Amino acid sequence: MCSTKKQRLAHAILPCNAARTAVKGDTEPAGTLTISAVESLCTYRLSPVLAAYRSRYPDVQLILRTGICATMRREVLGGEVDLAFTLEEPGVDERITFERLLDEPMLILVQPGHPLTRKDAIYPHDLEGETVLLTEPGCRYRSMFETALASAGVQTMTMEFSSVEAIKQCTMAGLGVTLLPEIAVASEVERGMLSVVPWRGPDIPVITQMLWHRDKWMSPALKAFIEMSRELIGPFEESSFAVL
Repeated sequence: MCSTKKQRLAHAILPCNAARTAVKGDTEPAGTLTISAVESLCTYRLSPVLAAYRSRYPDVQLILRTGICATMRREVLGGEVDLAFTLEEPGVDERITFERLLDEPMLILVQPGHPLTRKDAIYPHDLEGETVLLTEPGCRYRSMFETALASAGVQTMTMEFSSVEAIKQCTMAGLGVTLLPEIAVASEVERGMLSVVPWRGPDIPVITQMLWHRDKWMSPALKAFIEMSRELIGPFEESSFAVL
């Protein structure tokens, strides 16, 4: 048997955490479930899912990791996590099952009173010479934003952070311009702590999606988490902000 077939068979027979996963009877979720998600989704999308799941299935031990999309795909393929939630463009990989949950509006943000807030429309060239606050490499919406600026020949200064919360605080303090998901900044925008500028550059289409290995054994615990995620991560309401 070729190595590829052996690997596919191994994934089908030996699920992630197989040695640690128990099933009460044949259908009641139990054991350990490892979930991976980007920081924004962990904070603003998954928290109600985790709370409801923990209440309904107390015999399942949940392990939650945060990371970047590129790393999570490798973890899914390597069997290190059972299920991942990413914030990026729709995924394509024949080894992975991707399920789109909802669109995620992205916002260009600055400190209230920033000169960019006085413009009716913002194009890539308007960011020439600005300091741009970015998430760490491997974040897909960062890559799309950088590509949009580079394609227009725009030169910027950059500051890199591993935390979305740090980016928000530094943007509010006037350190620069940033791009973040609306879900992560809605409260600050509503309270006037951050201002949205009307971006008219290239679209940055981002979605919330969950993914798992195509050949993975679907334990009762994993099936239940997927179903609950479909139920609780519903369609995004129409934004009240000026979005991309």
